[in-house]
Amino acid sequence: MSRLKERHAEVSMQTICGLFGYTRQAYYKSLRSNTDGVIDDCRILLHVENIRKLMPRLGTRKLHYMLQEEGVSVSRDRLFDHFTGAQDVGSSAKETYRNH
Repeated sequence: MSRLKERHAEVSMQTICGLFGYTRQAYYKSLRSNTDGVIDDCRILLHVENIRKLMPRLGTRKLHYMLQEEGVSVSRDRLFDHFTGAQDVGSSAKETYRNH
């Protein structure tokens, strides 16, 4: 929408948002929330990296507890989602070998 506003400076942002079925307030709120989410993710990952440097084998549940003690608010499910397939933070999936 911002590109449309740049191309058509004579049209108000309210009109452009209305064409897409949004209010101007909703458009600006979505811009803020997307930016805030990225900043929060980076801040969480920095805390996790610092903790995992000291305790590399720490589980996600204990990690969640430690983050809460440091004042970082993140839900346990969101933290699990961060580590699903994320090998760069030091989480590793354990494989189970069974002989049946």
